[in-house]
Amino acid sequence: MHKKTTFVLKTSEIMKNAIGFIQQLPLDKKPYMVTISEVKNKRSLDQNALFHMWVQDYSDQTGEMIHDAKNYFKIMFLPSKKTTFHIMRKPSYKKAMELKATIESLKHLDCDAETVQSILDEIKTLIEKSSNEECVKETITINEPQSTKELNVNEFTDFLKQIEIYCVTNGIKLRYPDEYKYII
Repeated sequence: MHKKTTFVLKTSEIMKNAIGFIQQLPLDKKPYMVTISEVKNKRSLDQNALFHMWVQDYSDQTGEMIHDAKNYFKIMFLPSKKTTFHIMRKPSYKKAMELKATIESLKHLDCDAETVQSILDEIKTLIEKSSNEECVKETITINEPQSTKELNVNEFTDFLKQIEIYCVTNGIKLRYPDEYKYII
């Protein structure tokens, strides 16, 4: 028996085949789950191409890096998703890394050598202490913008319209090639 069988119901013939398949399943051995959901068309290649073109337009006119511009639009106009993961870390080592970051920020200020040395000494002590410590589990949750790969055609159209409104409102000129005029 198949582990998973999918029928895309486009015709009454396919629907009859799906019903026949379900009716012939042997229920005496194990239960089966039947799920019916609407097919959502993923974003189109043309939509994706227009998005990248508009990100380039935005980048060219604002000086923003392309990667940053993409993330900016995703953060502004797409829902974020929470990602949670667990790490094992020694508490003293974590504190030592926080102090190291403090030293990096002090490099930009006129900080006396004595202050820097005292922080370095504390880091050394914490790292030595961490070798005898047990690891503790930490839970870290971050918010990430939704990937455009997860959008269907209608959702991507809405996303493009929001970018268009934002850019027009802020004086950013966007290209509108003829081959993309029907996608938004």
